[in-house]
Amino acid sequence: MSDVIEFDGVQIGDRGRLLVPQVESLGRNTEPMLWSTFAELEDASRNWIYRIRAVVVVVRNADWKLMQYVGSLRASLSGTKADLVGKTGSVARITWPDARRDAIRPSLPEDRRRAGFDANLVLDFTSASDPS
Repeated sequence: MSDVIEFDGVQIGDRGRLLVPQVESLGRNTEPMLWSTFAELEDASRNWIYRIRAVVVVVRNADWKLMQYVGSLRASLSGTKADLVGKTGSVARITWPDARRDAIRPSLPEDRRRAGFDANLVLDFTSASDPS
């Protein structure tokens, strides 16, 4: 069975892995982040967020097919907060509620080493909720 990642019910890539999230503390005087609204926190907020990185492989036999896939992925995932789910087969291993997609970029050698396979896309997500 292969690991897959879904965001808002849409499978991302043909195979993927969620890497260990980074916790980021946000204080009252934190500069707002250009790509996220989570830096603008209310006084009752816990003042921290998770940065979750997903590395995926997309099996396409031509560069233009990969670019077409990335374009459709950006369009289908833009502007929404939804559950980010890591699955093995049909079994959900981890769910990050109310995640937001921040970026899609080509993978670097470091990303491929950490993932343990030859991934070709990296997606960054942000969530203010604990995983389940």
